[in-house]
Amino acid sequence: MSDFRDIGLTELQSRFQGFLVDGCDNPNDPLPGLVSGTSKAGAGELMAVYFNAYRLRLIEALGEDYKALKVLLGDDGFETMALTYIDQYPSQHYSIRWFGRHLVDYLDNHPPFCDETVLCELAAWEWAPSEAFDAGNDVVVGLEQMAAVPPERWDGLTFAFHPSLRRLDLAWTAPAYRAAVEAGEESPETPERGDDKVPWVIWRQGLDTLYRSMEADEARALDLAREGASFGAVCADLAQSGDAGEAPMQAATFLRTWIEGNLISEISAA
Repeated sequence: MSDFRDIGLTELQSRFQGFLVDGCDNPNDPLPGLVSGTSKAGAGELMAVYFNAYRLRLIEALGEDYKALKVLLGDDGFETMALTYIDQYPSQHYSIRWFGRHLVDYLDNHPPFCDETVLCELAAWEWAPSEAFDAGNDVVVGLEQMAAVPPERWDGLTFAFHPSLRRLDLAWTAPAYRAAVEAGEESPETPERGDDKVPWVIWRQGLDTLYRSMEADEARALDLAREGASFGAVCADLAQSGDAGEAPMQAATFLRTWIEGNLISEISAA
């Protein structure tokens, strides 16, 4: 049997962390030789306080990041979901801020939660603004920079976008539900599923996190541009799906909207 005097502080901390994260095979004596019981409680009972408190703090953190999801599931349902998530994705980051970063994937791939697509979409909508807020800063392109590009070079223009930009396509009314929860409504209207997915863009301006919905054509153009497609390629794609004669003006309108919204951080002319 080991003794706390026989190991270093680093090893003691490692064993304690292992118990908190993974539990142990012997709950009555979780760290043999390292923890002593008292006349009122055994070693297992004392360590269980830390074990349960650790999980309660993780559940609390998830509830802070996913307020609307917690309301939708209810306290008991959210706790049940969170405990299974903790088992699947133990905290690996020194900051609790990032503990919930895998929840969207978890809800999307693990039954019974994956059977309710509203849960995944609502979680995605709640996580994206926090990602946008924490994203790095970058310069943004102004209209005067675009005006300085010779017309003959517009066809080959490519764009880099602000690091905070996020894109989601949502079938459920997750944004409205989240807004109702944030407004403090006691019984927010349950999210509804639409016939088609609605494209959304989320980004940050200064310290403000912004979002808006888009029409399908703009979302397609934005996605292509983010993938590296040139302005000419975006125009060609719009021409295939709509009025070919209006495609260049439509693309230019989208581009102006993105620049005015501070979404573009760099333009490159071939």
